[in-house]
Amino acid sequence: MISFIPIEQGNIIGLEIDGKIETRDIEQMIAVVEEKLKSHKPLRAYVQVKSLGGVSLDGFLEDLKFALRHLNDFERKAVVCEPSWLTKIAAVSSKLFPSIEVKCFSWSEQEQAMAWIKN
Repeated sequence: MISFIPIEQGNIIGLEIDGKIETRDIEQMIAVVEEKLKSHKPLRAYVQVKSLGGVSLDGFLEDLKFALRHLNDFERKAVVCEPSWLTKIAAVSSKLFPSIEVKCFSWSEQEQAMAWIKN
């Protein structure tokens, strides 16, 4: 499930992932991002990963198509998650999206993550 974290700065989208990501989650996220892109480019993403129970195949494909269409529309991504995931997420993100600066933070570093994404 993906839910949205309200962030006042208009060029930042805030997301929280908790559990399995379904196609409808991806569709909602795409709608929000498309709307923000009308007035803000490039965007930044702040993502908190509480738990990840996988991604449905259709959801994964929708997300991949979206990501490929908008590679140049994002400049930064802050990911807050369990320390054991940090290295894996950073390595994968850097290879898949080399044009986006990705930085991972532990849960105790939430404030630093938010400060980094806003600056």
